[in-house]
Amino acid sequence: MDAIVLGTLAVTALVTLIAAAFLFARWRRNRYRFSVRALLLVFALSGCGLFVILRIVVPTFEHRWAIQQIRSAGGEVVFRDSEPDGRKVELRNVTARNDQQAITIANQIQQLPEVKALFLYEGVTDVGLEAICRNGKSLSLERIYLSGWNITSSGLAHLANLQQLDSLICVSPAVDDTGLAHLKAIRGLQTLRLEEYSWQRKKRFTDQGFAEIGQLEDLTNLDLSRLNISDSAARHLHSLKRLKSLQLRECQISEDALARLHEASSDCQIEIYGTASTGPVKTYWPKQTTF
Repeated sequence: MDAIVLGTLAVTALVTLIAAAFLFARWRRNRYRFSVRALLLVFALSGCGLFVILRIVVPTFEHRWAIQQIRSAGGEVVFRDSEPDGRKVELRNVTARNDQQAITIANQIQQLPEVKALFLYEGVTDVGLEAICRNGKSLSLERIYLSGWNITSSGLAHLANLQQLDSLICVSPAVDDTGLAHLKAIRGLQTLRLEEYSWQRKKRFTDQGFAEIGQLEDLTNLDLSRLNISDSAARHLHSLKRLKSLQLRECQISEDALARLHEASSDCQIEIYGTASTGPVKTYWPKQTTF
């Protein structure tokens, strides 16, 4: 898109110079019939035209070009309407399924400031995630969904560059306690979802991992699926003083641990789900709730 911007500036400057040369030549031939005010008017109109081009026309072209580049690379751009027309207000999120798509998104996403959510699936590795997070200070991403085997605990360290990030959904089997330690660097993280695959024999998150979660001071929503939560691990969650919602799906946690957690988290609603697809089978309401 830099070529488009430079080309637009070059064409505008060329037109302005031609118009100025024509008026100057006319002024030389008809010294007493031509007003210099007309020349100033031409420059003023050219300046207004240049402003419109740079603030409206060029951003529109950049926006559509970014969408086209992501789609050409195989990435997915999701719109709110069923028949998108490419307008900015229609964009919702983008999806990548390999590193090449992720790198393309990284190069284009700055032209899509309305995109708040990013989904990274099977083929995306730490390389693709790092590319997206490299310019995180200028991105408006608020939510990231990580799946597949190829994003590891080391890759989560890059998320600290996303200054607007407040929600992380991580179902990547390659992330363990080490990856949870990197989440403390994400300032303002409010929502966290962690999921263990039912077919995995090895439990990725131990008491140490829950100790790392307990240090996420801004966390308000925590969703845990298929995790083995010991009584000692549950005690680490007592320090989440801002927690408002805790959802436990098919988790192994004792009744005593739940009771103590409810006692320590007086403002938190705890919902227990028997399976991921059913409604809550038990709910611990905030203590101040009245019906």
